[in-house]
Amino acid sequence: ITTPEVTTPETTTPPEEITPSPATMTLTHVTISAGDSPAEQTALSELTKYLEARSITVAEGGFPIDLYIDITLEEEAYCVEAELEGKHAGMDIRGGSGRGVLYGIYGFLEKYAGLRAFTPTLEVYPEEGDIIIEEGTMLEFHPVFEMRVNDWYRWCAGSNTYSWCVKNGVNMLDGWWEPWDKDTGALGGAWDYGGLFVHTIGGLTETGGGTSPNPCLTNPIYLERAIKNVRARLESRPSTTIISVSQNDTDARCWCANCLAVDKEEGSPAGTLLRFVNAIAENIAEDYPNVVVDTLAYDYTQTAPKITVPRENVCIRLCTFHCHFTHPLTDPNCETNAKFCRDLEEWSKICDNIHIWDYTTNFAYYIPTYANLHVLQANMQYFAEHNARGMFPQGNRNGPSGEFGELRAYLLSKLMMDPYMGEEAYYALMDEFLQAYYGDGWAYIRMYIDKTSEMYSDGCGNMYMHPFNRLPAESFIEMQQTFNDWWAKAEAMADADRVENVRRSSLQWRWFLARLDQSLQEAFVKEVAERGVWWSEGNQHNTRW
Repeated sequence: ITTPEVTTPETTTPPEEITPSPATMTLTHVTISAGDSPAEQTALSELTKYLEARSITVAEGGFPIDLYIDITLEEEAYCVEAELEGKHAGMDIRGGSGRGVLYGIYGFLEKYAGLRAFTPTLEVYPEEGDIIIEEGTMLEFHPVFEMRVNDWYRWCAGSNTYSWCVKNGVNMLDGWWEPWDKDTGALGGAWDYGGLFVHTIGGLTETGGGTSPNPCLTNPIYLERAIKNVRARLESRPSTTIISVSQNDTDARCWCANCLAVDKEEGSPAGTLLRFVNAIAENIAEDYPNVVVDTLAYDYTQTAPKITVPRENVCIRLCTFHCHFTHPLTDPNCETNAKFCRDLEEWSKICDNIHIWDYTTNFAYYIPTYANLHVLQANMQYFAEHNARGMFPQGNRNGPSGEFGELRAYLLSKLMMDPYMGEEAYYALMDEFLQAYYGDGWAYIRMYIDKTSEMYSDGCGNMYMHPFNRLPAESFIEMQQTFNDWWAKAEAMADADRVENVRRSSLQWRWFLARLDQSLQEAFVKEVAERGVWWSEGNQHNTRW
C-alpha cells in the first residue's frame, strides 16, 4: 500500500486563475453619431475617414458608435466602452470636452487600428486587417500633464501641424498664441497666453524689452504699471487663459536695499519676484477668475522662497536651465542636477501648480548629435512625480532638424501624455518611429543612438556644450569607421521616400567628420544651407565648429 503524499496548506499550489477572454466583434458596418460641437463633428469626420479606409461601411443600420462630450470626465480625459449584444449594443467614445472626444477617437484608432502620426507629413495606417473591439471598457485615459507644449514644429505652420498635435496630445505650440480653431477642440485643452509668453516683466513695467535688466520689484510704480498693462491685455484678448509675468532673459537684476532685504528674508530672489507676481494675481483674480498668472523659477530664481507661497491662481514655471542632460536628472553623482531636484521638491511643497520648462536640444550646436534620448522618459516621470502639471520641453524650433528633432518631437509628445509608460514602451515607440521614418536600415540608426548614448552617459553635458568639450575628438575617431558604416547602410537600404530623412539626419555625424577634416567643411556647409537646417539658435548662417 502506497501512502499518499500529504501536502500542507502552506505548500499547496492554488489552481491557476483563468481570466476569461472578453467577447469581441469585428467591425464591418457601423453607424456613427456625434454631438453638434465643431470638435465632435471633426471627430465624426475623422473616425469615418479612417474606418472607411479599412473598407468598413459607415452608413445607417450598422453597429452604433456614439461620440459625445461627458462633463463628468476630466476636461481632456476620454473613455471608450462597448456593449456587443442586447438592445443597448454599441460603442461609446466620450470625452470631458470636445478635445477629449478627439483624443478618444485617435486613442481608439491608435490601439485598435494601428494609426501612427509620426510627423506632420508622415502618418502610418495599415490598409488591411480587421478592427476588433472588445466587450466592456476598452480604453480609459486622462493626460498626466494639463499643459503639453511642443515647439519642434514651430517653423512649419499649417493644418497638418495642428492635426499632428491633436493626434499626439499636444495642446500648445510655443509662440503660436492665437487660439486654436474650434474644430480641434480649442475650448477644451488648448491654452492661450494672450501674446505674453515669457520674459515679459520689462515690457509690463515699461522699463525695457525681454533681455533688458530686470526692474526694481519693490518699487510700487512698477507694480502699478504692470497691473495696468496686464489688465489691458486681458481686456483686449478675452480668450486668454494664462498670462506671463516673468523675469527678463538676463541675470541682471535690482540690487537696491529694499530688494536685497526681501531676498535675504526669503532666502532667494524668487521671493521678491513672487511677491510682485502675487500682487498682480490678487488684483485680477475677481475680474478674471479663469486666468492663471505664470512666472519663472529660472536661473537666479530657481530656489524656492522660505516665506512667500504662490497664490492659487499663480503658476510656477521651473526651468532646468543649469542642469546636465546626458544623464538623468536624478543621477546622484551630479551635484548640479541634485540641486535642481532639491529645488523642485521644495517648490512642490508650497505649490500645486508647477510647470516645467525643460531643454531638449543643444542651443549652441543644433546639428551634431545631442545624446539625451536615453534620459527623456526617466526625466519626464520624475517631473510628474513632483507636482508638475505642465510641460514645455523646448527644442530646435527654427527649422528642419539635422539631428533627431522629429524623433524627439514624437517621443516627447507621447511622454507628456503618459510619462509613466516605462522604458520598454518608450523604446518600442522609438523603434516604430525609426522604422517608419528611415526605412529598412532603421536598426543601424538605432545602433548609433544606443552607442552615442553610452558614450555620453558617464559624464555631464549641458545645453550649450561643445561636443568636443564633453568627449575628446579621439572618441569619435575611434568610432569613425563603425559610424560611417552604419549611416551608409541605413542610407543604402532606404527607399526613395525615406532616403532624404536618412541623409538629413546623418548631418549630425558628418558634422564631426567635417570638424575633424577641414577639407570637408565647404561642401558640408553648402549642404546644410540647401536643406534649410539651422546651425544654432537665432542665426541660420552662424557656422559653428
